[in-house]
Amino acid sequence: MGFIGLGGMGTGRLNGFLKHPDVDVVALCDLDSTHLARAAGIVKTARGMDAATYTDFRKLLAVKEVDAVCIATPDHWHALPTVQACQAGKDVFVEKPLSYSIGEGRAMVNAARKYSRVTQMGNHIHNDLPNYRRAVELIQSGLIGKVQHVNVWKTAETKGLGG
Repeated sequence: MGFIGLGGMGTGRLNGFLKHPDVDVVALCDLDSTHLARAAGIVKTARGMDAATYTDFRKLLAVKEVDAVCIATPDHWHALPTVQACQAGKDVFVEKPLSYSIGEGRAMVNAARKYSRVTQMGNHIHNDLPNYRRAVELIQSGLIGKVQHVNVWKTAETKGLGG
């Protein structure tokens, strides 16, 4: 497995994947050399092996031994690595938000389908805490009645890539 983006969330995901004995972390990528060195040390400590390190995600995607990638780059950089990972024949675990526009999201879905890749978006808070699952159950059961209005908001001011 390869990891693209090793800041706080990426390092958290790296530690999570390393808990699974069937996951071999063979490649790491980040533009920040501090993040990259820290992640390489984590892999070395956890598994006693040296993972290859890259500052260009495209070079990581060219590594034949990488079957899947975890993409935890800054939010506005999820779409391009995901599409290119699918094109390179890699399965993808990508952090939320999936994309910054419908066009980016559609390109990601199209790439996953075209190249028959398995993909998953990480919604850790929604998966780990029982209150979110309970809310879904309440809505789906009809117990709270018909949902007629939903408010959605985004708190960050980052701009997407367009599309």
